[in-house]
Amino acid sequence: MQSKVFAIIVTYNGSQWIRQCLNSLKDDIPPEQIIVVDNNSTDPTVAIIRENYPSVQLWLQKHNLGFGKANNLGIKHALEEAADYVLLLNQDAWLASGTLQKMQETLQANPEIAILSPSQFDGSQKELDHLFSTYLEKKVQQYNNLAFVPFVNAAIWLMPRTTLVEVGGFDPLFPHYGEDVDFVNRCHYLGLKIAIQTNLSGYHDRDSSKILPLTKRKYFEFINALVELKNINKSFIRSLMIFVLRTLRYFFGAIFKGWLTSAKDDLITLAKITVQIPQILLSRKKCASKKGNRLFLK
Repeated sequence: MQSKVFAIIVTYNGSQWIRQCLNSLKDDIPPEQIIVVDNNSTDPTVAIIRENYPSVQLWLQKHNLGFGKANNLGIKHALEEAADYVLLLNQDAWLASGTLQKMQETLQANPEIAILSPSQFDGSQKELDHLFSTYLEKKVQQYNNLAFVPFVNAAIWLMPRTTLVEVGGFDPLFPHYGEDVDFVNRCHYLGLKIAIQTNLSGYHDRDSSKILPLTKRKYFEFINALVELKNINKSFIRSLMIFVLRTLRYFFGAIFKGWLTSAKDDLITLAKITVQIPQILLSRKKCASKKGNRLFLK
């Protein structure tokens, strides 16, 4: 019996990529098994899908749910429809021909793998995405064309049904960014493996800027703190102490240099995390239960 694969694509103002993204799936997945969750786009994304891909499931949201919550909607539906595999594909990503079928074959032969990604090239299709290359550099094992890594970003993830039943969906604690790191941390907690199939290709045409504006840097400091405190593989108390000391160091350093806006943002980050501590602890408890009960997908 042929495996049943669902693809989930979360869109938000992705009109420049959506054709290439969907076209890369047309020979591998029936359109009714492709779910596009649109986070209230204001550009032509929805019109393009309606006009050119009428059989694709298009779910329109009234507001932006973010990456994790929107994907959870599609994942839940895929499991209810008896999906054997679920492909998460960013709106700005696409697959080379034949990649999906070969990834399925790899997962069938390696049931210990929870998440599989192909090599992710940048939009030029010639060079590895620079952030992706750092994930590959940290591989802990290489077996033929499989590189086992601590983490790979969720731009292109193929997961067997068992992963989603056992690990669950993305934690809604994360507003945007960090949810894929948290998901991988939970996989490690359950002894599951993350792999990159280096002889296969996908493409991710994202902004790879290394220099971020202050507001974005501070947002990522908040997200990184949330990831560290939520990580059930580490002590919460120790992670909290490290976060507080680091944030205070940033704060006093900014005060000394006269960077008052930066110092204010450090205090805001500290306050936001403090308010969320009860939720973090509750979420850690849920994720440590190991019940395999489709967590966050009910």
